[in-house]
Amino acid sequence: MNWISLIPLRAGSKSVPNKNIRSVYGKPLYRYTVDYARDAGARQIFITTDIEEILSSKKEKNVTIVRRAKTLCQDDRPMSSVILDFLEGKEGLNISKNQTVVLLQATSPLRE
Repeated sequence: MNWISLIPLRAGSKSVPNKNIRSVYGKPLYRYTVDYARDAGARQIFITTDIEEILSSKKEKNVTIVRRAKTLCQDDRPMSSVILDFLEGKEGLNISKNQTVVLLQATSPLRE
């Protein structure tokens, strides 16, 4: 199946500061999700974030990092707003209209 992954990350966690980039068993929490998407066969992985450390990180094959607006990084914003913003801004990201998009959240790293 030809699919892409959307991984939303934000900096503003109130309960665990910097949780998405915090090291868990030797690598940042979000990397487990990126690695899972890659191993599961995602054609392209998109990370939408406001975390500067990730935005300025080294480019990787099949991983595109998109800056998310601060208004979409608040804890009261529904995930549907983040997804719609990504889909509406897909021009230039090489995403087809009928593309299957799989949402993978970094804060749920245990998957089968």
